[in-house]
Amino acid sequence: KKSFISTSAEIDVVSIVHDVRYCLQEGKIEKGTIHIILPQSGAGLFLCEPLPDFIEQLKKTLDVFPDFSGEALNKRKEMVEISAWIKSVMIGRTLTLPVENGELQLGSREEVMLVDFCAKPGRREYFIQAVGEGEADKQQGQPGMPQG
Repeated sequence: KKSFISTSAEIDVVSIVHDVRYCLQEGKIEKGTIHIILPQSGAGLFLCEPLPDFIEQLKKTLDVFPDFSGEALNKRKEMVEISAWIKSVMIGRTLTLPVENGELQLGSREEVMLVDFCAKPGRREYFIQAVGEGEADKQQGQPGMPQG
């Protein structure tokens, strides 16, 4: 499933757990994994309880290069923000979560968070993929397995 959020010129921290759960329900996965992927640099994924004080402290902490606002040309000759890319590398652009009994295996108050570091407002795309077995697979046997 392809999804997106609109971003501002600030560091944006947004919960995407509802999109992740919707993809899980839509795929009718009982046991397996959910993969979340950001196809472009400049953002990251993590898990946390989204308390406002925590989010504000996180934004301050992520400002690891406050005086560094360098830009560089990428392979397509487009100007990119180096500090946003560095932060993206530090946080990570992929997240894989286990699924048991049709539920994400998260802490009781944890949510899947997307953080966007780019100083330009825009659209941040992400992909969610549910992989595993559902109720239909259990009734028919394992996919690809000989039926007896």
